[in-house]
Amino acid sequence: MSKQSDYDVVIVGAGIAGLALVCGLIDKGLRIAILDSNPKALTIQPDREIGDCTSDLRVSAITLGSQQLLEQLQVWQKLTKTALSPFQGMEIWEETSASHLFFNAADTGQPHLGTIIKNSDLQTTLIAQAKHTHDIDWFAAESVAAIQNQNTLTLLSLTSGASISTRLLVGADGAQSCVRQLAGIQNKVWDYQQRAIIATVQTALAHEQIARQIFLATGPLAFLPLADPRLSSIVWSTTKELNTLSDELFCLELASAFEHRLGSITWTSPRLSFPLKAQQCEQYIKPGIALIGDAAHVIHPLAGQGANLGIADAVCLAKTILEALEKQRAIGAVYTLRRYERERRFHNRLMSGGINLIKHLFASSNPILKGTRNFGLRSVDKIAWLKNQFAYYGMGKPGITPFNPSF
Repeated sequence: MSKQSDYDVVIVGAGIAGLALVCGLIDKGLRIAILDSNPKALTIQPDREIGDCTSDLRVSAITLGSQQLLEQLQVWQKLTKTALSPFQGMEIWEETSASHLFFNAADTGQPHLGTIIKNSDLQTTLIAQAKHTHDIDWFAAESVAAIQNQNTLTLLSLTSGASISTRLLVGADGAQSCVRQLAGIQNKVWDYQQRAIIATVQTALAHEQIARQIFLATGPLAFLPLADPRLSSIVWSTTKELNTLSDELFCLELASAFEHRLGSITWTSPRLSFPLKAQQCEQYIKPGIALIGDAAHVIHPLAGQGANLGIADAVCLAKTILEALEKQRAIGAVYTLRRYERERRFHNRLMSGGINLIKHLFASSNPILKGTRNFGLRSVDKIAWLKNQFAYYGMGKPGITPFNPSF
């Protein structure tokens, strides 16, 4: 008879993917623990106003497909209206080109194309949803120092000196995942030789709930509309050195790069900057171990799909675990986890490959490719059914088979 584990599932990382997995597993009789090295990662901060656009800078463009998944996890309904910034349109163009592509929610029969939400607002709501149950132990300021596979259990040595065991260890601890490293799972990395600049900016003209992205020779620049009609979150992927500029010069440079589509930039928040790299794991699983979110894959931010892929990973793994329980199968066995790996690795690689293709296509100065890009943008914009297919794919295919954990 196998040894009784301390936990059925231990999740390392309290980001969006890890918390979504928790919400998919609560109230199913599972003993769950979640660990995060950040001492404040697992706490709800009531003094921080949800939806405050200047409180932090990282946002995600949540697709309608991801919204459906979050609704099924009983999370979306708990988000306040001030936290949500739905966008009705999307405009894409290339600098110095008259060609452009415009998507309109009305043409697709959907209420909007997606929703911009601050990562911290979504995380706070996910924590609140998870904390309504008593099935979970929360370990803040805690990391995994070593792991050891022992028959059907994985033994964890924590940095505090404590030891726990689990039937399934899930790495949801980001691009530098310690779970991935300790498990010996290989990770391929591609350096884009760009930096991402993130900030919240105020523009002279209203954004009209339209997400806009221009492809520059140095990289794409996106303006994502926030709840305030003149506030946008920007993601600027560039080879230019912008960190040393004063706020005034940065605003001038930004407005010029964006071809003054929203007039002048009248204010900017502090800026975040980080190098852009893509990552892909060949394996998402090992006996007793699974990776989700950025621990398994990191993509270029030009399409804003990172959080959506992590949510889909979490829901797929939750469904895999719950179906295994229903069929009385070992939740940490490779034959159980293989289904999750096959499904998510295929979709994640497809998305990564498509984004890399777009990135390299628009980065090329080859006149033939430039002409092809302009022809492609014009053609897609004029063919309604083709444009709608692109829009449905970008929205995460609304109407996907619902996640139903009620076994």
